[in-house]
Amino acid sequence: MEGSDIMLEKVFKLRENHTTVKTEILAGITTFMTMAYILAVNPNVLSAAGMDRGAVFTATVLASFLGTACMALFANYPFALAPGMGLNAYFAYTVVIGMGYPWQAALAAVFVEGLIFIVLSVFNVREAIFNSIPMNLKKAVSVGIGFFIAFIGLQNAKIVVGGATLVQLFSLDAVEGATMNDAGICVLLAIIGVFITAILVLKEVKGNILWGILITWLLGIICQFTGLYVPNAEIGYYSLLPDFSAGLSIPSLAPIFMKLDFTAIPIAEFVVIIFAFLFVDIFDTLGTLIGVASKADMLDEEGRLPLYHFDVYRIGDPEEMDEIGYEDYFYGDGVCLVEWAGLIKELMPVNTKWITIEKDPEKGFAYRRITVEEGGAV
Repeated sequence: MEGSDIMLEKVFKLRENHTTVKTEILAGITTFMTMAYILAVNPNVLSAAGMDRGAVFTATVLASFLGTACMALFANYPFALAPGMGLNAYFAYTVVIGMGYPWQAALAAVFVEGLIFIVLSVFNVREAIFNSIPMNLKKAVSVGIGFFIAFIGLQNAKIVVGGATLVQLFSLDAVEGATMNDAGICVLLAIIGVFITAILVLKEVKGNILWGILITWLLGIICQFTGLYVPNAEIGYYSLLPDFSAGLSIPSLAPIFMKLDFTAIPIAEFVVIIFAFLFVDIFDTLGTLIGVASKADMLDEEGRLPLYHFDVYRIGDPEEMDEIGYEDYFYGDGVCLVEWAGLIKELMPVNTKWITIEKDPEKGFAYRRITVEEGGAV
């Protein structure tokens, strides 16, 4: 192994997790393509609340980089982190636009909620909440958040508009000043984009959401060149062509950095908003974590994290287990599944459940006798 490979092996325990540097690089690129849409969507959502779009873009990039780096270096989980679509939508469309509070006040509430969130994480309260929720409810949370985000998307695309419940389907009369060449064609493009993305998801194309966005954008550019789409800035429909007239630069964080206002919201309502943010944050992250962890087969039968898998068939000496720090796993908070555990039976904890699977040719080729025993070394 080269020096860099040895360093990565030491830090991330690649062999123990049955992976390689090449696999991780490809997985990283694929994951980036899958989640890169947030770089466009998050600034768009929060700019609706009055925040500077460029500053939000920079903050999104920095938050994603730092969060993913911490997940890799401290937890060694294959999860990429980025701003969540549940919390930003609640921030913009409920607290700022719905309740009428300035974004600086909402940002202060998010800041306080974030501190509470860190405390709950440090003292394992979040883990206790995670493990206490039934598996069917965990899945329901993911579905509910998905519907919430989908509904926000339908509103932004103007597929649903107006009415007391915002479920009236689009019509040119429902959007003031709209014509078929601006709002109309954009709604049609949004519907086409949803179908394109759905097909890509069903076909399991890598980076399906990002590709769906890019294809829909290219279709929009074609419509603009052919005159089917005509920008109308007065009602919020702008040119789809990139504008590099100001040059390429990294937008400054200054317009939003630490712009917290703790005085704009009465204290009682401030507390309510904080706990609303906390509720959305906890269940949004739990729902996402459950979704990606279940796809990665990292949950146990009760839907708990973490689940560790060891195949010790090639272990020549039980002392080799010391090299991977087995005690951190065997005596930690997770669940360990050990194949061929009889080869290291003297290392197994006293609360081990031994599952033995035996064949019996006399009872048929597919017959298996499964024995479950409690206790340590047997």
